[in-house]
This record gives sequence, structure tokens and C-alpha cells, in this order.
Amino acid sequence: MPWEKSIYGYKESTCVIIRLIKNSMTSVYKIIGIIGGMGSHAGIDLYEKLLSHTNAEKDQDYPSVVLMSFPQIITDRSLFLQGYVKTNPAYAIAEIVRKLAQAGAEVLGIACNTAYSPGIHEVILKEIEVLDKPVKLLHMPYETCDFLFQEFPKTTRVGIIATSGTYYSGIYQNRLEEMGLKVILPDEKFQEDIIHQMIYHPIYGIKANPTSLNRFITERIEASMNFFSKQNAEVVILACTELSLVFKKPIKRNIVLIDSAWVLSKAMHREALSQPKQAKNQPDLTSF
Repeated sequence: MPWEKSIYGYKESTCVIIRLIKNSMTSVYKIIGIIGGMGSHAGIDLYEKLLSHTNAEKDQDYPSVVLMSFPQIITDRSLFLQGYVKTNPAYAIAEIVRKLAQAGAEVLGIACNTAYSPGIHEVILKEIEVLDKPVKLLHMPYETCDFLFQEFPKTTRVGIIATSGTYYSGIYQNRLEEMGLKVILPDEKFQEDIIHQMIYHPIYGIKANPTSLNRFITERIEASMNFFSKQNAEVVILACTELSLVFKKPIKRNIVLIDSAWVLSKAMHREALSQPKQAKNQPDLTSF
């Protein structure tokens, strides 16, 4: 057999044998599902971050991922939470979860922090209780707060940059305060005029310019970081997945930035990856 000949030829080469053993192992992933469309570029960014956690040498080393981005059926999360629209986006998100489950996804993440606000997230969980096949829907704000607590245990003062929906929901603030941390938030005027407009302005905001960094956005990044710096924040959480689209360059201050989308991607990879197993129909090389 060709395999036997190739093995025989390399029998005395330890390094090649190790290589062959490594290639006969395959990482087995659960199928990952991403609920995108909030905004659409944030879903793609989450997918790219997910792939960055994979130590791959070939196509087959990567996890199987289903990304569903249906922005036209999901009402705006902040507008709903602030009472400007009546339709809860939870129902559309739950329907996408059902579709992902039907496609075989087992580990899921929503590429939107505001969707984890209790008024939305609790409805999603209730809606998907009846799924024939259970799925694990990871909680991005909780994963991010836990990551902060584990990786930066000496931190005492934490700032949050988020949409107004997330800001008013208190999802991050409540979790961090339960951990004994001091949460730094701007007042409502700064939140609405600077941070929320940085994301939502219809012409110059990140949603309208997800792939470019214009002066409007840059000025509001600078203003936000100046505020947190003056408040002696040690860590600032980017609690909106679209913020990581523009917060690319290092901030020249003694402030650690934690990207919630990166944390979620890492958690999804962790939950999807099982232990390596011997691929079927491969020779046992342990005797060499």
C-alpha cells in the first residue's frame, strides 16, 4: 500500500513520524452559529475574530460556522429599549436561533451587546425553550465581565462605552458592581451626544461608516477616552460590537481596552472545541 511504503521510508525519522501523528489527529468542533445583522459588519468581524483563535494548518482545521445576518427583520435594540419602537427584536432573533439550530449549530453568540439587555435576552431564552435540539447561547456581557475579573484581578475602576440601549439597561453596570468594581459612566448628555452619536449618527456614525475612520468618529473616540482618563479608569470595555470596527489603533493612555466581541469569539471557540481524537482509518503510529 502507498501508505505503508511512505511510513516504511520514514520509519527512522522521528520528526517526520511526529508530523504524521499530528496530521492524523483532527480537532472536533461543535458547529458554531452567529446571529449577525446588528450591525452586519459586526457579525462579520465576530466571525473573523473567531477564526483567529484557531491554530490551523489546513482548511479542515477550522470550525464549521453558520452566520445568519437578517438585519431587515430585526428592529433596532436601542430604539426598542428606549420606547421608540414597540416590536421587541427578541422574536426575530429567536427565529434566527431556530434556523441556526435547524442548520446544526450548537454553540451560538449574538453579535450585539444590546441584544443581551434583560428586556430582550430574557424573551429570547423563553422563545427558544421549545427547540427540539437545545443550543448553548453564550452571554457576551457576562463573558466579558468574567474575562475582566479573571485577567485583570487588581482592577477597581471600569469604564463602559456602549449604545444608549445598553447604557440604560444596566447589564454591564449591574454585573460589574456585583463583582465589587467601581463602574464609570458618563452622564446622559455625554452618552447621547458623544458616544451614542458616534455609533448611530445617520451620516457620520459607525453604522453608516463601518469600514472607515472619519473625523466625526475620531473626535468622539478622543472625547470618550479623555473622559475615562480623567475619571481614572483602569479598564474600558468596548460594550458595542461595532466599536471594535474603529478602535483599531492603541490608545496612548494607561487604560486597558477590552473588546467584548473578541471575548465572545474566544468563548465561542472554547465551547465549540472538544478534545482531539484519532481520525478513523489512519494507521497506529505509536509502535514506531
